[in-house]
Formats: sequence, structure tokens, C-alpha cells
Amino acid sequence: MEREEIKRTLYEMMSELLEREVDDIDESKALMDELDISSLEIMTMIADLEEQFQIQIPENDIRGMVAVGDIIDYIYEAKKEC
Repeated sequence: MEREEIKRTLYEMMSELLEREVDDIDESKALMDELDISSLEIMTMIADLEEQFQIQIPENDIRGMVAVGDIIDYIYEAKKEC
């Protein structure tokens, strides 16, 4: 799976969850600080991502996901291993 495909899917999911335009989302933006995503919204998004990409994301790994790009990279690496 290509990184751009993961990025596109994540942006669409975030746009719907946050009720924002896709153009407002950038992989360099911090989830909580710049996009103002609550911890509950992050957990909802993670559950959706696990289902969408058929992966498991351990809680310890979630803590290391500070920016949007961190999530994209994590999923990309997880899918490369499959």
C-alpha cells in the first residue's frame, strides 16, 4: 500500500470526524495542539483506522503519534510488514 493512499484515506477520515475541510489537514500539524483533537476523538479515529487498514495499534504506540504524519508513517510501516 502506498503512503499517499494511506494519507488520502486518513485525511478523509479526519475531515469527516472533525467536520473540517481536507485542505485544513496537513501531516505536519500536531493532533492535539494544532488541530485541537481531543483524546476521545483520537481513540475513535484509531479504532476506525484499525478497522480500515486491518491492523492493531497498541496503546503505547498511540502515545508516540503527535502529528498527522506520525499516524501515516505508522500505518505505512505496519502495512509494509504484512
